[in-house]
Amino acid sequence: MKNNNKLFLTIKEELKKSMLEKVTDVVNDLPYYSNDAIDKLKIADEDKEYLKKVNSFAEQYANANKDKVILKRRTVTRSQDQLDILKKAAEENVKKTQTMSFSTKQGKIKKIELSVNSQYRFTSVSVKGANVSNSGDKVVLNLTNKPSEVTVSYQLGYANGVELFTPAAVKGTATTTQTIKEAKTKEEVVEEKDKNGKKVKKKKSSIASENKEVEGTIGETNSYYPVTFDAKKI
Repeated sequence: MKNNNKLFLTIKEELKKSMLEKVTDVVNDLPYYSNDAIDKLKIADEDKEYLKKVNSFAEQYANANKDKVILKRRTVTRSQDQLDILKKAAEENVKKTQTMSFSTKQGKIKKIELSVNSQYRFTSVSVKGANVSNSGDKVVLNLTNKPSEVTVSYQLGYANGVELFTPAAVKGTATTTQTIKEAKTKEEVVEEKDKNGKKVKKKKSSIASENKEVEGTIGETNSYYPVTFDAKKI
């Protein structure tokens, strides 16, 4: 038992050491700026906050590991040039057509609702045989032909300027409908004659099947960055 505990502790320490070495490598490669320098960058406020959080972590980690980490300060001019290139690429890439598919083995699909995080908006949404209602960050598609499977094509744009560090997160919900047979007990009052020939009222029960519409939902998600980059080049 003692040997097993010793082995476990050894493995734990080796894993911890390996993980810290990887973190150290990443922090050493990070571009480092002061908060004032970040504020001067021509990027979205959300991106500035993201960079400040990264910097804060890097500073804390460097202070705790002074013998292993040296933060590399970058010039704002050089970084702004790289960021401008990335912003241009992001603006082009976000326009690329994306797709989201839905299918059901039971019933038909009658409606699809799409939504995207507030940093983005839908610029185009299309699907065969659908009435489309687009309010920017939300889209409703009422399917007239009610298929069992459907693929939605859509394009996005930035809602309020390029944000490099916020991915586009599209959520889709399809509403399905299915007709099932449901047993119903039916009661009615009828008049019958008793053995003396006198009319009497009696309750009679019968079972009949009726069609019933049942709804369900199917969920899909699609998350992606319009642009990827190497932090060493920023």
